[in-house]
Amino acid sequence: MFTGIVQDVRLVESVERFTQGLRLEIDLGETNDLVAGASVAVNGCCLTVVEIADSCVRFEVISETLNQTNLGSCQSKTRVNVERSLRLNDELGGHILAGHISGCVPITTCDYEGQSPYVEFQAPENLRRYFFEKGFTALNGVSLTLARYDRQRGIGRVNLIPETLNRTNFRSFTVGDRLNLEIDSMTRTIVDSVRDLIRDEQSIQSLLKERDH
Repeated sequence: MFTGIVQDVRLVESVERFTQGLRLEIDLGETNDLVAGASVAVNGCCLTVVEIADSCVRFEVISETLNQTNLGSCQSKTRVNVERSLRLNDELGGHILAGHISGCVPITTCDYEGQSPYVEFQAPENLRRYFFEKGFTALNGVSLTLARYDRQRGIGRVNLIPETLNRTNFRSFTVGDRLNLEIDSMTRTIVDSVRDLIRDEQSIQSLLKERDH
């Protein structure tokens, strides 16, 4: 589990392709208490530590993950958001994230230098029902609040305070680039449960009408 509070932006040291996907080597700066098999969120995607050599950590990213995330575009010196997994008694500053990416969303507009920095993105149709103004979302592993949302077009806006810009890799992305998206699990559960309840109610009403006829 993660919180969506990015701890650092680190550089990809090397990218190596292999049959099932690719190997990413990232310089985490410090690896205190980190062991092989541990989880680290890279651009919000939960990856398993395969090997540790001083401050460099190696991860293996399989094809399914590459298809769902933007990690396939990583190259040497690409800047990535990094968060170590949540521990008991840690402060929960963002919201609970699993590191399971729902898909990638393209940036439609962005402004990092104005008085009110922001990013706008377009959600795919199958995920648009999970967004609400002032609701949680996570982009590239960053816990954010949806400031605006056009449900019909699927366009959402998140505002970025200077601290967020300084502590994340958003400045590395521009219009047309894709950001990793994780839907808030509680929102997904509530929306799907209500939809199922309505669907079941409609089915019952339909059966009752058929019976009466």
